[in-house]
Amino acid sequence: IFSVMLIFINQFIMRPEPIGHHEHGFARHRLREMGALSRDEWITLAIVLISVGAWSTEPLHHLPSFAVGLLFIPVLFLTGIIREQQIGTAVSWNLLLFLGGAFSLASIIQQYQITDWVALYLIPAAEHLAFSPMLLLVGIAVCMLALRFVDPAGFIAIPVMFFPLYGVAKAANIPPLVLIAPLLFAAAPFWFTYQSPWVAQAEGFTDNCGFSGSQRGLLSTVYAVTTLLSVVVSVIYWKIFHYL
Repeated sequence: IFSVMLIFINQFIMRPEPIGHHEHGFARHRLREMGALSRDEWITLAIVLISVGAWSTEPLHHLPSFAVGLLFIPVLFLTGIIREQQIGTAVSWNLLLFLGGAFSLASIIQQYQITDWVALYLIPAAEHLAFSPMLLLVGIAVCMLALRFVDPAGFIAIPVMFFPLYGVAKAANIPPLVLIAPLLFAAAPFWFTYQSPWVAQAEGFTDNCGFSGSQRGLLSTVYAVTTLLSVVVSVIYWKIFHYL
């Protein structure tokens, strides 16, 4: 329901331009112009496939993910695919620094016990809404959307919200999987670039030409509204089947 609503509301809010008949073969025409894969492209493809395979089988060989990347970077240099003068431009250093800072926030959350601090504010508010599963779960989704303004990666807001509210939800006979649903629905807003690594990557890859800031903000608002509507529909569904 969430996915279907998101697709159709996006189409309604920002109608795509009609594709002319002469444009249907655009991709095939451009691919023919590019020609066959070059030596560098074959090597890069092999490195990507081997890296993905190594990352997905980490429990077997116990080689950390960063080590896999470090092993193949010299291959790119030795084969001449990346040259010394390209170090500053071949990758988006702003994006890499952003991701490094975002992922390191997990250690800060644990060290300064921010979860306990947030619980002091969340639990009393949640207890006032516990009489209505609809209000409680919609309120949790709204709080999750708000927390994402201070959690760039989105990996911290879920445990920060879930663990303090687990006791309140259990007292209100709300199963844990139901509690996690509004947190996951609301986990990926993108009003600002820093809220989504995927949006940051898209802007970097397209040199900020893929979409405008107003388009991003509008579609993020659509995402937020769809999230709240999905929670409302889900609560009705859970009540019909006696999960609540």
